[in-house]
Amino acid sequence: MRTFRHTASLLVTVLLLCAQAVAQTPSAAPSPSGSFRTDPKRAKKAIELGQQAEAAGRLDEALVFYEEAARSAPPDAALIERMAALRSKLVRDHVQAAERNAVEGRMEQATEELAAALMLDPGNPNVQERFAQLKKMEDEPAANLGARISGLPKLEPQSGKRDLDLRGDTKAVYEQLAAQFGVKATFDPDLTPRNVRLHLDAVDFATAVSVLGAQTGTFWRPQNSTLMFVAQDTQEKRKQYDLEAQQTFRLSAAVGPEDVTELLRILR
Repeated sequence: MRTFRHTASLLVTVLLLCAQAVAQTPSAAPSPSGSFRTDPKRAKKAIELGQQAEAAGRLDEALVFYEEAARSAPPDAALIERMAALRSKLVRDHVQAAERNAVEGRMEQATEELAAALMLDPGNPNVQERFAQLKKMEDEPAANLGARISGLPKLEPQSGKRDLDLRGDTKAVYEQLAAQFGVKATFDPDLTPRNVRLHLDAVDFATAVSVLGAQTGTFWRPQNSTLMFVAQDTQEKRKQYDLEAQQTFRLSAAVGPEDVTELLRILR
């Protein structure tokens, strides 16, 4: 019993001395994601892989590699700035994608994009507010869409996605794209053709024709279910050819002046 008490006393003394030594030892500065074990070679390799991914446009992957570098060694100012810039761009991309989805009525996809943005920047108040708004809209019952504008022509291209690699002038590529989705294209006589290549993987008609319009500075409108009309995207041609219609939407009494201003901004 005396030997046990003596041993216990020694153990307590040793533990106290160890605790005192730990308290007196300066702690290492934590990395952005917690403590790390310095590994300069691993950090250098991660940065190289991040730079390659960034050059290839794989920004999400690049950010993962840069964060790995930051965990492997104390990050320098340049790496911190690079990570912040990438994170900011990715957040903007997700927010813009969310707004496009919201405008097209894909509320679930819109909230998913904002959720991804919040994972990158959880403290962003603007993204938090917009996420709450879209989430509420997603959870609300769908509005009655029975009173759609009637009498306007509607193009009905084939559904599904295609891998596209189309070359030629503006008219030729529009014709090739239309044929891929079972419709036809006709053109404004004043349209000035330019050489263009449309290379896209796994895209639907709406995405492909939007990209082509941006590349060639053109816009299109439906003539009927199987024919589209293409013209140069200028103010004059828009006034001449663009479709116009009016429809009334009833707003809830809970919609305030600030909400109306935001709706007008979206419409513009």
